[in-house]
Amino acid sequence: MTLQKRFAAEMGRLFAGRRPERLGVACSGGSDSMALLALACAWADGHPRVTAITINHNLRDRAAEEAAFVGRAAKSLGAAHVLSDWVWNRRGNLQDAARRGRHGALLEWQDRTGADAILLGHTADDQAETVLMRLMRGSGVEGLCGMFPEPEKIAPGRRLDREKSFMRPLLGFTRQELRDWLKGRGLAWRDDPSNTDPRFDRAKAREVLKTLAPLGVTGSGLIETANRMKRAREALARRAQDVAGRIVAVDAGDVVFDRSGLAQVEPDTRFRLVAHALRYVSNAAYRPRFASLERLVKNGLAGENGSLHGCILKTTSSDLRICREFRAVSGIAVGIGECWDGRWLICGKARDASAGGATGEIRALGEAGLAQLPDWRIPGVPRVSAMAQPGVWMGETVVAAPTLRLGRPFAAKWCGRL
Repeated sequence: MTLQKRFAAEMGRLFAGRRPERLGVACSGGSDSMALLALACAWADGHPRVTAITINHNLRDRAAEEAAFVGRAAKSLGAAHVLSDWVWNRRGNLQDAARRGRHGALLEWQDRTGADAILLGHTADDQAETVLMRLMRGSGVEGLCGMFPEPEKIAPGRRLDREKSFMRPLLGFTRQELRDWLKGRGLAWRDDPSNTDPRFDRAKAREVLKTLAPLGVTGSGLIETANRMKRAREALARRAQDVAGRIVAVDAGDVVFDRSGLAQVEPDTRFRLVAHALRYVSNAAYRPRFASLERLVKNGLAGENGSLHGCILKTTSSDLRICREFRAVSGIAVGIGECWDGRWLICGKARDASAGGATGEIRALGEAGLAQLPDWRIPGVPRVSAMAQPGVWMGETVVAAPTLRLGRPFAAKWCGRL
């Protein structure tokens, strides 16, 4: 099967045989992304519409010229081209910040255009390097799964989160075969010198793989490990789902565990359930670090409260409750009918005559809000949870707390990613 036919087969699998209307292709000008752009354009043949998206990180003198190169190449392939600038604020890890900046810019473009998906040019080589880096960091099953080619589903038809609208159709292709394919068609690319910069972990992993190859540690072997880990992950996820049906409940957006039941399950399932609960409550895209997660669970089962991932763990003799931390939401304010904290959609009448016609907004209740709702108490909902619940405010007056079932005609609907 030719490379183009393999790509077409993978795209057919990713999109379940349907033709999307619009696709974005993240394209830096390197061989991987240029091959992805050319393959996507050939596969689309005018439908869907393809747009190359280049993020200029403003870190190298050649960046602007490389972006212009992508623009010219996109035009010759029949694709549109958009350019987005990203500037590092000099805080934190450069590569992690750049990745987050890229993803944010790509998702902003998708939100603006309504594109079906964004294609990323990660290859089999990238997959092997990712698994090796995570192995060196001591990752468990989740990390050793590597990257996923398609949006992950947590329920039929429901995506894990927005970022998982990214698709990676080249994970089954090596960088060398893509370069050979480009050369055979007279298509050029621009190498990024940071790919071989020893300051960066991925460049180090690339060199380590070369050193380990004589010992039998190969990219293909690491990829097979990732595939095995994915199968193990599926089995562990099914086990966690089965246990959750017996020991987990959701109350006012909080996740409540039966303390005795959680203590009795095997550690992997226990940590998996609590990590998922933290992501659910915080609406976070990623799991917390395992060492922090392990400490939180251990202390919680011993009866200690704690905090992690923008959440509070509140313990009782019978339950462990994970709720949102007020400090994490105290500065969030949106209009009625907008998604608050990425989790709650509050709908209802937007104006209140008793408040002088002021337009309402959604903010966390906090101490000030609860003081105006003396009857807020619901059996089992602790004050620390109630403080972080969304309230409908008219100026400085709280008129409803829908998640606490106070204040008709406003209603709360969950809009979180999980």
